[in-house]
Amino acid sequence: MMNLKVARVIKGFTQERLAEKSGVCRTIISRLEQNKGENIKNDTKNKIADALNFTVDELFGKDGEVES
Repeated sequence: MMNLKVARVIKGFTQERLAEKSGVCRTIISRLEQNKGENIKNDTKNKIADALNFTVDELFGKDGEVES
């Protein structure tokens, strides 16, 4: 599982750019990066993973928790 912030930086995205590309609010991305996204929908995770060209499992793990 990869840290979401590391994945975003590797791809050269700011939170704002990832929000634009994924269609997910920047505040949600920020919460996920701070490991405060305990109730984030699978659809939202899919959008973020797709925007970064990672699988949901690579970013969020099989249990769906974000690595801090």
